Amino acid sequence: MIDTHAFQRLRRIRQLALADHVYPGAVHNRFQHSIGALHLAGRILQRLEQLGTAISNVDRRTVRLAALLHDIGHGPFSHVSEYVLTHLAAMGGTPRDKIHETITADIIAKDPQMISIVSKLDRDRILRLINENEKRDFKADIVSSTLDADKMDYLLRDAHFVGVKYGVYDLDQVIDSLRVIESGDETILGVDERGLLAVDQLVVAKHHMTQQVYAHRVRTITDVMIIRGLELAIEDAVPGIRELYEYDGSEEALATYLSFDDERILSELSRCGNPRPESVFRRLVSRQLFKDLSIIDLTPIDVPDAIIRFKLLSLTPERTSQLELEIAGLANCEPWELIVHKKSVKVPLSHSPTALDPAGIHIVSLEGHTRMMNEFDEISLARVPETERLHVIGPENGLVVD
Repeated sequence: MIDTHAFQRLRRIRQLALADHVYPGAVHNRFQHSIGALHLAGRILQRLEQLGTAISNVDRRTVRLAALLHDIGHGPFSHVSEYVLTHLAAMGGTPRDKIHETITADIIAKDPQMISIVSKLDRDRILRLINENEKRDFKADIVSSTLDADKMDYLLRDAHFVGVKYGVYDLDQVIDSLRVIESGDETILGVDERGLLAVDQLVVAKHHMTQQVYAHRVRTITDVMIIRGLELAIEDAVPGIRELYEYDGSEEALATYLSFDDERILSELSRCGNPRPESVFRRLVSRQLFKDLSIIDLTPIDVPDAIIRFKLLSLTPERTSQLELEIAGLANCEPWELIVHKKSVKVPLSHSPTALDPAGIHIVSLEGHTRMMNEFDEISLARVPETERLHVIGPENGLVVD
């Protein structure tokens, strides 16, 4: 399975897109992360068995394979592709954060190599763990939940390759503290109260990695430049790009999707002969990046006028385009070079699929009761609202937009 084209392609999908433009060591890939998630899923299963949870050989294999394949559907530059897929893919309004999961399921179910290697029964079992289910199952929680092998791996891996300590936490203590909570016909992956502070450390690590690495100003610029370059390539009919992002689940669309990776996009679009997308991707390849002309936190303090603040918080694509046109005139650049980008800066206690939310982590108290992590006074961070931040990005012409 690891030797299939679909999985080997993950070697050429970077974990953090072009974050190496900020942190030179951040060149690790989805292949490495997937192997790590497989390993940690195995460790979690082993710990739960030591504590008396019965796990069959079939269930063990299914969980480990699901952890291995959980990211196989990522497009070029990982999550960055999801912005373009949201607007073009014929996937029935699939939320942006679920698009790569839908494509992951398609690869497992339809890719010819996968079909030849993995039995239909095993593929169905894997898909049941990956897909959302009405009933909680601790085995699915190991693969995808508020506290899963995926997050446990990528935080430590990202921190290591980026070269920071923000994402470091006590992995051994977290795994040792994991418990299976039974509730009727459901089972939930929870944590013993004695591991509360280790899990709190994990939550804080996710928060600091988000603030300092994932939402880094230059990382944000490279992400939006990739998105703008792809949008221009689609508008200018660069061969293959629209076909890549108009994914509809067909065998032809799946084959096209699996033929693209980061290096192919960078190589082809930086010399495609179409001036607009080529200009953007040449800048990315040579690190001649656009600059933040202005950064505005959309809070009452930074934008005291409530009417203006509401308009900025509720920008539509049409109004964003019009705003880019107006600002480009002031900045003396082409409208396609000026990018207005609204970014949500998440905090650990926000209810978000990408946040490590203590309100979704079950703790088995010393008295034997189940409580949610945010009910304990010991956790470090108080509830803080999510911040919306507006970036005005473009070529540096000596202009700062107020």
